[in-house]
Amino acid sequence: MPNHVANFEQALASAPQRGGGLHAYILKLAALGTIAGIPLNELISVLKSTLSGYRPGEIEQAVSKASKSITPNAPGSYSKPYIATQKPKRAIDLSSYKKRLIDASIEQLTEDNPFCELWEMSPERLIGEPKDDSHQLLGRLYKPNDIIFIGDQFTTEVKPVSVWLSDPKLNSYPHIIPNPLTGLLGKTKDDKDSYRADSCIKDFRFVEAEFDNMPIIEQAAFWMSMIREGAPVVCLIFTGSKSIHAWWQVNYTTADEWTQKVEQKLFPEFLTPLGVDSACKNEARLSRLPGHFRADKKQFQKLLYFNPELREIAI
Repeated sequence: MPNHVANFEQALASAPQRGGGLHAYILKLAALGTIAGIPLNELISVLKSTLSGYRPGEIEQAVSKASKSITPNAPGSYSKPYIATQKPKRAIDLSSYKKRLIDASIEQLTEDNPFCELWEMSPERLIGEPKDDSHQLLGRLYKPNDIIFIGDQFTTEVKPVSVWLSDPKLNSYPHIIPNPLTGLLGKTKDDKDSYRADSCIKDFRFVEAEFDNMPIIEQAAFWMSMIREGAPVVCLIFTGSKSIHAWWQVNYTTADEWTQKVEQKLFPEFLTPLGVDSACKNEARLSRLPGHFRADKKQFQKLLYFNPELREIAI
């Protein structure tokens, strides 16, 4: 007894190239699907999704013609609702992809100065002293009335960028939240009052991305290759210790959009499998403020790469 469903699915997986008999092929599929007893609406839907380049009207005509001339539910036919077997998409091996990115650039770098090539790549020249980097970052990435948090892990003061730029103690603060805030009191996830909680974010501009356990030279090589591949990296900041913080520009408009595109897609499907710290995915994530001198490390936090022209682009 013939297996009509198997015949249909075998034919469905054997589509010819354009110019190779598509018209006859669609008629054959319509006939085989009808013989298999696949309901007409489901058969049309399956053929449209499989033959995305074929004109929908011709698919409907072919199925209509077959339904009028062929009796469904013949012996061995399919009497239940048909669900097409979906071939899984080929997954990208992100661990191999990460290795290729690092290998593509690491030979250009040296242990003594792993950042030199990033400085050379920077669209905006970084020619001042590291202590000037905070003013360069704030002045080029933000509007004067954007409200920003700058401080340490425990302070909560937020101010307009214009006020921060005139603050003589600006470089004494180690941290910044890249995304502008409302300036209004909000609630943390623990239901505590805060001016710097995720609920206080006004503009969802930047994702902060960093690696926890990768040699600094490999981090530099990774971000060099990502930039060359077109990743929307606005800036790279050396933390003065063991990490590079990347600001990945997104320019989303709502918290829901951030949740859907950053927390549910960008991180779990791409950044986290590459090794980026998954804790970075919240919108009020702290980053390091360039221009601050870390006395414990005897190092400046500084800009390594800066492309402020990306700031107006929506991803």
